[in-house]
Amino acid sequence: GDGVIKVWDAVSGTGLQTLKGHTSQARTAMFSPCGKWIVSASSKGVIRVWSVAGYRNLAVLTGHTGSVVFAAFSLDGTRVISTGYDRTVRIWDWASGKEVMVFKGHESAVLSGVVTPGGKRMVSSDNQGISNVWDLTESQQVRSLKARPGFYVPIVVSRDGKRVGAGTSRRTAIIWDAVSGQEIQTLKGHRSAILSVAFTPDGKRVVSASKDKTLKIWDAVSGEELQTLHGHGAGVLVVAISADGKQIVSASSDQTIKIWDLVSGELLQTLHGHGASVRSVDISSDGKRIVSASDDRTIKVWNVEDGRLLNTLEGHTDRVVFVRFAKDGRRIVSGDYDRTVRLWSSQDGAQLQEFRFASNANPVAVAITPDAKRLFCLDAANAIKVWDVEYAQELQTLKSHSKAVRAIAVTADGTELVAVGADLVIRRWDARPLVPSKSAP
Repeated sequence: GDGVIKVWDAVSGTGLQTLKGHTSQARTAMFSPCGKWIVSASSKGVIRVWSVAGYRNLAVLTGHTGSVVFAAFSLDGTRVISTGYDRTVRIWDWASGKEVMVFKGHESAVLSGVVTPGGKRMVSSDNQGISNVWDLTESQQVRSLKARPGFYVPIVVSRDGKRVGAGTSRRTAIIWDAVSGQEIQTLKGHRSAILSVAFTPDGKRVVSASKDKTLKIWDAVSGEELQTLHGHGAGVLVVAISADGKQIVSASSDQTIKIWDLVSGELLQTLHGHGASVRSVDISSDGKRIVSASDDRTIKVWNVEDGRLLNTLEGHTDRVVFVRFAKDGRRIVSGDYDRTVRLWSSQDGAQLQEFRFASNANPVAVAITPDAKRLFCLDAANAIKVWDVEYAQELQTLKSHSKAVRAIAVTADGTELVAVGADLVIRRWDARPLVPSKSAP
């Protein structure tokens, strides 16, 4: 809340510069695509542009009548896009300091905006769950995308980062365009709530898991239902797909984990060992191991080829609700209802690190960057906490949805964090934030 912007060296973790100029809380800061400039905005509605070389203040942009919560450069770096509590979207020629366009159409605070890759359209989202699409060449609104009711469960992002998928309590799965936020496909066929979805690595198929005890395989483009997999004796809580796209792993309230052939739909193995519902599963990037998390407070590591139990990780004192392998397969991250997120060695089961949350903020979902350097933890207080793994230090708190955030995910290349709320608004952040100083406690 001191109004300063800090610049850090992403490799060494040392502080490079402190930018002073804002007289109120700095709400956002972002680099230009070329890396030469930084744009920042404050709670008093002031936007500043800084040079990275010399860290000089190059421009001060004023016009917003309330707090600015989002500011970013256009792809060519010549424009700044800003949104704020005054319910407007503004575009600036920052070099001259002139306001080029003002878009009015939202009825509540505008919390984010994104320009399409071609630079001709922009999508803005407000805290009532409404996204507006604007034509930047004609300076007019093209359409408004309103949220639909329904409970959206953990989201997934396609490997190319272009699509987002989630299941709903209304027996459908939704696929959106990750850039525009526009719904592009609705998958219908399950007889009960869809609790989990997963994209194949090539993005051509989607697999859904439902409370109706089945999994379904879909054509992601046409929305056609291709196959239904039967075998679980209770609701299927989660589904994952191997990196080579050949196998499906599912887990259920029936306390089992099942491995399926994705092409034929054949059930290959059933893994027994947990003493309660299995809430989360993941597959190592080499496809050789599965990790599972259960209401029995344990995490188990399995051999895919023969189904052998390799290790049981104990330490959580409540139900373990999520678990993930790091991309290198050497580390596992897990979270539970005892308000902790833990990092483990997948080789010997040793606990490497522990992240503890406040008493009113149980972690409910987690995402980890492929290099396992940063954790993103969604808590029950509707905030996303960003943690540095090595130092177990909280770096940042992201909170922008007006309603509950249902799930978070990191893109396959580790560059973006994606979140979707109960308001059906999709928000994206750069997943390469500031890192702590090595001298930090």
